[in-house]
Amino acid sequence: MEISQNAEISKKKIVKDEKPTNRDSKGRFFRGSPSAFKGKKHSKKTKEKMSKSRNEYFQRVDMNEYRKYHIGKKQTEKTIKKRVDSVKKKWAEDKEWAKKRRNQIKKQNQDPRIRVKISKALKGKPKSEAHNKKVSEAIKKWWKNRENRKRMTGKNAFYWKGGITPLRKLIRHCAKYKEWRLSIMERDNYTCQKCNKRGGWLEVDHYPESFSDIFHKNNIKTLEEALSCKKFWEIENGRTLCKKCHINN
Repeated sequence: MEISQNAEISKKKIVKDEKPTNRDSKGRFFRGSPSAFKGKKHSKKTKEKMSKSRNEYFQRVDMNEYRKYHIGKKQTEKTIKKRVDSVKKKWAEDKEWAKKRRNQIKKQNQDPRIRVKISKALKGKPKSEAHNKKVSEAIKKWWKNRENRKRMTGKNAFYWKGGITPLRKLIRHCAKYKEWRLSIMERDNYTCQKCNKRGGWLEVDHYPESFSDIFHKNNIKTLEEALSCKKFWEIENGRTLCKKCHINN
């Protein structure tokens, strides 16, 4: 029994005295050596402690001094990619966290002090072509969704004033009216039907029956009634004119 105990003690001694291969003479880890915490995760309690400690540190530290120390130090592309992938994964998998974070960002962006800070930070910094292209594609994709358009147009638009735009203006600026104008210009080969001038500032009017006559005869009260009125959209009842001829007509 005594022999086995002595053997165990000697084994422990050998392990303790044995120098680790991933450290230098001063006991520091070599760069690239595997961490003792690899594959292990912090518990919720530990994370809360770390978060609390970090918040307390940033409350008492001078941020200007902190920035001076860290400014100009660049991370490697590998580190940046690793961090980006980690954040993307968290946004995709942790739905509850993502919801909380979105609400937090929304709340922060509504704070006027934070808006001023963001404005100052971005002022005078031009965006790259790749960034602008990415933003443009995202906006186009967003606008293609009918439900998104409903949220931003009509009564839901931020500049909505209770529907004060005159009905005539609504008709002349709707998509169907633009299509009607374009089809007449293409038919007339972009040429004024009075002075035969091609190109320049061209306009389209209702002829032989005018816009006003159609409007009053059919007693148009809403945009929906105008869109369903066939006389408004007949290509035969339209002609291309230059601006000068249209004024004099």
